[in-house]
Amino acid sequence: MFVRAAQMAVVPYVYGLDYQSAVIEMRTAGLVVANLTPLSCVRVHQLIDATFDCDSFPAGGILTSTLGWGTSVPVGSPVDLTYYDPGQ
Repeated sequence: MFVRAAQMAVVPYVYGLDYQSAVIEMRTAGLVVANLTPLSCVRVHQLIDATFDCDSFPAGGILTSTLGWGTSVPVGSPVDLTYYDPGQ
């Protein structure tokens, strides 16, 4: 019996990159962006980092990924991203 190894994708580092470009990077790597969630400054402070500097971070910049940057995962794996939206 022959067992085929799964094709792997490396999760790109997209922190701070605008979310449109980040989605392209993820898709190019072979991943599926399942959810793209905007977070306000208040929500970033509550959920991610109480010391987050909202004034210097780019609007639309990626904050988190459910898959660790640089990790290898099977091609087609779903990934959720959050991005900073000062208008939220």
